[in-house]
Amino acid sequence: MYCEWEDERTLALAEAKIDELTFDRIKERGYEELTDFQKELVRLACLLQCQYIEEGCEGISKIEVEDFSVTLKEGGECGTSPEVISLLKQTGLMCRAI
Repeated sequence: MYCEWEDERTLALAEAKIDELTFDRIKERGYEELTDFQKELVRLACLLQCQYIEEGCEGISKIEVEDFSVTLKEGGECGTSPEVISLLKQTGLMCRAI
């Protein structure tokens, strides 16, 4: 686990997004193989991603009241916040170079 969070589903979604953004490098190397600096940034990114998910990313996608409906998001995929991207960029794990 990259961080502690009460809701396991939210945590799993957050970790999956972080793995996607880092090209699965954390899973491949192993979290314990990261530097302390990288671990702390990944932990903070995980917490922020969990918060992002709970604040609406995985919330209601469509509201319908009688003849009125509004779609709040498309595709059902959860994005991320600029703060999460910024933290993960500092780890070097988002670099596309081989």
